[in-house]
Amino acid sequence: MTQTPIDTTLDSKDSINAPEKKLNARFGETYLLTKMLEEERSKNERISAELDKTKNKLNSVEKSIEDLVHSRSWRMTEPVRALLDTIRRH
Repeated sequence: MTQTPIDTTLDSKDSINAPEKKLNARFGETYLLTKMLEEERSKNERISAELDKTKNKLNSVEKSIEDLVHSRSWRMTEPVRALLDTIRRH
């Protein structure tokens, strides 16, 4: 395993601060990426909550339709609806 030689020259102030600048840049990138990740998580949570609401609403409508189809009035009017369907087709 070879190691990269460390620059020990202190010719200018920039060479001293270069690692610090690189580190600060990486921290800045990490901060921005973390913030973007948190925003995406928040967006996903909102979408999931909306999806759950929609599923609940759909289940409610489905149950209402099922109740209607199985209701006595629906069964009693079936012959009239069948007649109307026949008339529409002709």
